[in-house]
Amino acid sequence: MRLDASQLLRLRRRVSTNTLAWVGATGILLVVLAAVLAPLISPYDPMAMQTSRRFLAAGTPGHLLGTDEFGRDVLSRIIWGGRISLLVAPSTPSRCASSTWSSLSRR
Repeated sequence: MRLDASQLLRLRRRVSTNTLAWVGATGILLVVLAAVLAPLISPYDPMAMQTSRRFLAAGTPGHLLGTDEFGRDVLSRIIWGGRISLLVAPSTPSRCASSTWSSLSRR
């Protein structure tokens, strides 16, 4: 399905006036940027364990979201986890479609 110029113009006009669409798009963009830039913006190695810094509360100096039971920085783990999510996300629709198709074809 191709959109002609007038349809694209209408779509652009609707999106440009929709505040909620802009908020959502900005949020998605920030998550994608954080995941892509993880090696540069991550404050700590997400796998490095510091058993002396276990269970630090959120807001602790140096650990914005605290640490887990192994002393790993939670913020770093969330940022790096976004990279995995971006790698897995493109395969999800095809898996859903193939499983739906296979269950429908069994009938």
